[in-house]
Amino acid sequence: MGLALLAAFRAAVGQAYGPGSGPTHRVQLFVEDFTQPDSIPVLGKLGAFTADLLRLDLLQVSIADVKRTSRAPACGGVLSSADSVNRPRAGGDFYVVRGSITARGTDAYLDFAFDRCRADTLTTLLHKTQPLSLSEPLEDLTLIGGYVTSTLRAQLPRIGVAVLALKPVRPEDAEERRLAASVRQRLVEAIWRSPDLRPADSGRSAYSISGSIAFDTRRPAPAAEPSRDVEVRLRVGVARQPNGYPLAAVRGSRGNLEALYSDVADQALRGLGEVVYAESHSLTQRLDAMEAAALLERARQLMCDGAPQACTPDSAGAVAVLTAAAQKSPDNWHVLLLLGRVQVGSRNPSTAITALTRAQELVDRDRRAGRAVPADEQSQLLNALGDLYRSTGSYETAAADYGESLRLRPSQMDIYVKQARSLRFAGARAQALRVLADGLRLEPGSLPLNQEAVDVIRDFGAKDLDSVAATLRALGTTVRKAPSDIRREYTDSLLALGQELFDARAGTRLQVVFETVLQIGPANSAARARANGYLGAIFLGDLDAQPLTNGCLAALVPGFQAGLVDQYLASAPVESEDLPTVTREWLLRLRALYWERQADYAKAMPFAERAVRVQPTKNGSLVLGEIAFLWAKQQDSAAHTCEDATRRAPGTRQLYLRAVEQFRPLVEQRYDAADWYLREANHALGRDEETKELMASLLKQTPRDFSALHILQYVCNEYLGDIQCSWGLVRTRDSLHLIAPDDTGSILDAGEIAVLAGELQRAEAWFGRLSRVQLVPRRQIITTFYRVWIAIERRQADALPGAYGEWQASAERFRQSQSTLSWSFEGAKHVLATTGNSRIGRPCVDLLQLMIDSLEQSARPIPVLTPSCQRASD
Repeated sequence: MGLALLAAFRAAVGQAYGPGSGPTHRVQLFVEDFTQPDSIPVLGKLGAFTADLLRLDLLQVSIADVKRTSRAPACGGVLSSADSVNRPRAGGDFYVVRGSITARGTDAYLDFAFDRCRADTLTTLLHKTQPLSLSEPLEDLTLIGGYVTSTLRAQLPRIGVAVLALKPVRPEDAEERRLAASVRQRLVEAIWRSPDLRPADSGRSAYSISGSIAFDTRRPAPAAEPSRDVEVRLRVGVARQPNGYPLAAVRGSRGNLEALYSDVADQALRGLGEVVYAESHSLTQRLDAMEAAALLERARQLMCDGAPQACTPDSAGAVAVLTAAAQKSPDNWHVLLLLGRVQVGSRNPSTAITALTRAQELVDRDRRAGRAVPADEQSQLLNALGDLYRSTGSYETAAADYGESLRLRPSQMDIYVKQARSLRFAGARAQALRVLADGLRLEPGSLPLNQEAVDVIRDFGAKDLDSVAATLRALGTTVRKAPSDIRREYTDSLLALGQELFDARAGTRLQVVFETVLQIGPANSAARARANGYLGAIFLGDLDAQPLTNGCLAALVPGFQAGLVDQYLASAPVESEDLPTVTREWLLRLRALYWERQADYAKAMPFAERAVRVQPTKNGSLVLGEIAFLWAKQQDSAAHTCEDATRRAPGTRQLYLRAVEQFRPLVEQRYDAADWYLREANHALGRDEETKELMASLLKQTPRDFSALHILQYVCNEYLGDIQCSWGLVRTRDSLHLIAPDDTGSILDAGEIAVLAGELQRAEAWFGRLSRVQLVPRRQIITTFYRVWIAIERRQADALPGAYGEWQASAERFRQSQSTLSWSFEGAKHVLATTGNSRIGRPCVDLLQLMIDSLEQSARPIPVLTPSCQRASD
């Protein structure tokens, strides 16, 4: 019976103390639900769950009547928790465990205290704050239980046990006398090690251990082995029972005394457990003398099966009784089921798994033999197994057992929650929601199921959306039948999830989230407008897409679906009176973007202007400036004035100026989304030097400003033809380690600028970094172009044909890929026009210009290597 009867001994603490040996009544212990302001990613709400877990831990100290409560009683004039609500006082002294769980960014923290109320004075016995692991939360919560349990034990006196001298059967045998003294000493040490016992004088203890020791001389010892067998007989004495209770004899060998000492100590503690339990529960006989049926009935009483709600379970005592019953009836799976259940509840999984798996084997045996096993009893066993595996972190196994239990009895609402929580901890959030949806179809108004479903939804990430879409739609239909407060919980959680994932660029996969909000029925027009607004925003396309290619015309933004955007935004009227200002501004900005996407800037502009008037924001200013800029570009294109600003209409210039008016403050505030637009608007106005000065001043403040470095490098190289400026910036970026090994665009920029600056060795080093990278055709064509330039300028006549052949092949692949070049050769053209003749000769300047023309204009033929350039390279 081992540890189980030792647990029974502990269960009797506080009920079986004799005079002077300890307290004569049980203590009250309240575990408050932990407060938790916010849901924690992955874990959701843990306040009540933590309180339950602590209550289970504290059940092993059965002197305490442990109760979970939302608010503990007051201690005299002092409340045991933070609020000031009046509470009924408890009878006498009591203990309180309270705490909170808080989220800080992506981390979570536990703060808990253990208080004692004595003589109307509240004293904090333990106060700790520690991180809560998001991957292994049960380990941290179990630690709290250990802290509190050990602190409580330290407050309680231990039972005194007198260890009397063991009598040698043959007092004249000196060896028997010495061994008797050694055995007694080891018993005293074992009692000291027990958390509930202490050695005591015989006159001051309710219990005693006595006995005898003898060498067994019935069998002769081998000649080579001088030791003889040893027999120890112990008796547990009780003040109210003069004759005490004899224990089974322990046999051992003097050749292995450590094993003998250990066996004797185990037998003594087991016997004490039985005797204390029998005494404290007024049993007329010890457990090993009771019939299995009587033990089973007694265990049910201890577990409060069928008892009024006020009954306090005695888990440790039930373990002891059921262990005795299991020894008498080892094939009775009902006994093993109850034993496993109470062991799981008392946080003893290592022994629970033995009982429950054996019970499952016996159930399977009965079913194979054709014996009927009621479905409710099968589900009880499966639920106990699920509880066991969940407590040990085997979440997938637990979920499978809960699932089989629900297959047998689908009406168990609490098991849906347990299975869903196990799946959440196993990382299967989509499957967890499906389980809860199954339960809600049976009971749509179930508060625990709905709350768990809301917590699961809060945990979703973008990768869950595809697998959960159908479940969300089905859940939306079910939840429409739930009370309004539950529906509001769902819509608030879905909107928060949708906004978070929208910001993370989850794209059109979010459609099901916001449509589920509309399906459930938002509580107010503001929530409805937000859902429709996000649906419209989803189909506006990539909000980060660059709206222009090289040249004047706007490129089509990927993902834009005008019909759907119009449909959803039409269902989000900005005139609703209860719309918050921030929502109204956002909806107006979305309408501006809708018309911008269709290049109808005359319709887009009024919405952008209204948005800025309703509430000035950086995003609003960016959109207003973007519309002015694109409208100007559109007029430039229509008038064919992209490259000839002298023919520009006055109204177009005003649009560019208005764009700069919006962009410049944003750039100065380092809202770097405006950097590109300001560069292009200033270029259209002939203000490249102004851009250069602004970016240089920003870099003086923040030398590692990546966007400012990139913009300044581009302006110097492509617009001003200031190659020494751009080459200096390349070297600065390199020295600051701002050109990553996998940033092929920046490496190509550096290689190109090195060539234009005449730094050919450095250029080869930059392009050499790309030799181990598989470049896409539009990148490869740039690399091979500048390798041809290097071969020409270095007069490598032998290498030139090969380099040129590689460029021709890459040019063919680029045309076949039908991709956009997305590259500016303005800096290269400037160098060819100014210093090209002196550096590489006119024939090669002409050839390189033809190569550039063929890349920028796909209708041009791919040129061949001209003999004149090849001769000039000799």
